Amino acid sequence: MRSTQVVVADAPAPGAQQDASSRRTGFRPEIQGLRALAVTAVVAFHFWPGLLPGGYVGVDVFFVISGFLIGGHLLRDALRGQRNPVPFWARRVRRLMPASLLAIVVTGAAMVVVVPVSLWRQFSAELIASALYFENWALASQSVDYLAEGAASSPVEHFWSLSVEEQFYLVWPLLVFGAAALTARFAAGRVARVARVVGAVIAVAVAASFAFAVVTSRSDSPEYYFHTLGRAWEFGLGTLLAVAVATLSARVPAALRAPRARIVLAWLGLVLIAAAIATFDADTPHPGLPTLVPVVGTMLVIAAGTVAGRGSPERLYSARAVRALGDASYSVYLWHWPVLVLLPYVVGRALSGPALALALPLVAVLAAASYRLVERPVIESRAAWLKRPSRVFAALAAGMVLACAIPVATNAWRAHEVAEFEAHAAEAAADLDSCFGAAGAADPSRCSEGASDSLVPNPAFAADDVAQILLDDPDCYMDKTERGFSACEYVGGTGEVGDVLLIGDSHARQLTPLALELADRYDWTLHIATRASCPFSAADRVHDTSLIPERCAEWNEEAAAYAASRSWTLVITSQIQGREFQQGAFDSGEAAAVQGLVDQWAPLVESGARILAFRDSPATRTDILECLELTWEDDALACAQTREEALTEDYQVAAASQFSTDEVRVVDLTDLYCDDALCLPAVHGAEVYQDNVGHLTATWVRSLVPVVVDRVGEDFLAGSSR
Repeated sequence: MRSTQVVVADAPAPGAQQDASSRRTGFRPEIQGLRALAVTAVVAFHFWPGLLPGGYVGVDVFFVISGFLIGGHLLRDALRGQRNPVPFWARRVRRLMPASLLAIVVTGAAMVVVVPVSLWRQFSAELIASALYFENWALASQSVDYLAEGAASSPVEHFWSLSVEEQFYLVWPLLVFGAAALTARFAAGRVARVARVVGAVIAVAVAASFAFAVVTSRSDSPEYYFHTLGRAWEFGLGTLLAVAVATLSARVPAALRAPRARIVLAWLGLVLIAAAIATFDADTPHPGLPTLVPVVGTMLVIAAGTVAGRGSPERLYSARAVRALGDASYSVYLWHWPVLVLLPYVVGRALSGPALALALPLVAVLAAASYRLVERPVIESRAAWLKRPSRVFAALAAGMVLACAIPVATNAWRAHEVAEFEAHAAEAAADLDSCFGAAGAADPSRCSEGASDSLVPNPAFAADDVAQILLDDPDCYMDKTERGFSACEYVGGTGEVGDVLLIGDSHARQLTPLALELADRYDWTLHIATRASCPFSAADRVHDTSLIPERCAEWNEEAAAYAASRSWTLVITSQIQGREFQQGAFDSGEAAAVQGLVDQWAPLVESGARILAFRDSPATRTDILECLELTWEDDALACAQTREEALTEDYQVAAASQFSTDEVRVVDLTDLYCDDALCLPAVHGAEVYQDNVGHLTATWVRSLVPVVVDRVGEDFLAGSSR
């Protein structure tokens, strides 16, 4: 990521030589050094996360640099009486958009060639979000979106920071010029007044943004990492530094302006940045209070400037390699992540060790080509049309359309293919007593597992295989960060037999297609109340963040009240296996988990309801869809998991043992997925898994119906078994 390189209007283009003339025109070698340091930290963090665990703060260094340079530029424009942001926006487009849109176009084309089709929907959506510069909001949404759970890293994920920066470029001139306009009108002798008003307005924005960042960093909610408001203060502090330089330089004591003091400030700033890079990690609240360390460090380096003298870091800034990396830092940032994400699909395995090191020359070649052939020529071009904002914006619109063309086309193709697979799925599942899917696995004497011509659904489109009611009615399922409780209702058949409740976490939610089929068969009125990462239990699941257990406890309290408010014929539930629970007053987390289920089930049983608990389905590989798409036809077992990997203790079994089988019944379908050694991701022509975190396809779940009826018994499902 790289902002404009100028501090004054006549600064040289990137790559200009550092000499006395360049210093007079405002070229800043220390900023080039900061850029080189920042992009090195980011690339090293992405390639070798354990090497520099805090390398992600390189982005924060870029944000401060942008705030300083752009803020200073806008301040000078404001002091000259400029109030029209359009010329500024046109310059930003020329400087930043050609290289970024090229990267998106090339990445989109590479996606079509090397990436499994199962990932196209996600990657295409992010390509469009990146081309239109709202990738940060797309990732914020994905971080709390059930359908994006377990999503692979896309090759344009790094555009979140570029999106934040472009949003800054869009809003900041309005803020600066608007603040300048508060002085009524610009006149000679009022320069200081304009600067003070601009500084005051920016300071208020910084305070609000910083407060927002500190508060949200304590919430453990991942979407705030990408939030523009939580990052604005970093740009704002850079702008305040530019205001201070413009208005307070003459008031700085001579001792602080002395070369030795500036050298100390520069090294102190570099030490702060290096300390953050070396010591920050995934548990550091960020952006938040600790983020002040690299931000203040960057401000100190910029404030110190470039100063000659013994012990000065100027020699480091001026090194040819550092200068070259600083010049091309934007292009390096653009290309390093697509290479890192896409290259494993080319070579057919994850990158590690020497392979990672070999990827770096490819990044260097792409970055150099982008910088030399696109970025720099457009910046330095004297073409008349590039000086006309209207034509620059027209070129931007055309570039964005081109960048969006490939993902839009792939989405259209996918929509057509999805319609085709839905027709095949409906045909395959029409006869639930056939040998398709679970029904075939349940009767191996009649249904031998022969080679199937295709899987239903096709692995490339399994992510779309979800019960329609879950897509149409948001009350059926709550996200993990939502507050409160909600439920939806479906009337099956006449709906006269009684009320049935499907309740629990996403592994209860995945049973919705089966519950709908049974509702139609037995005339239930089906109520669905499910929530991500939240089993129907009085025990608290252990999570990486504090927010989810808190919201989950609230949901369970309201869920218990909702369950007590009706007379249920049957309650269907399930929960993900292998998760830890907080021990509390119990001897172990396992004991707490079992008792938590008993405490939720007991009032329902006492009221006359029957509980049907489904032992959880086997866990699966985190790349199951891609694995099936690439290898299933050649090796049906390539994507299987061993029983030891796929199956862990399910606390529902122990909880059910505390009730009679007429009150609580556990249905264990493990034998449909697993043989004595392996658990399979495809069974009798049906693909089992809908995503890479182990949720089931609607097609597979519908195929469970005859097996469940046979094993549970119609008396338990349709009437009282007591």
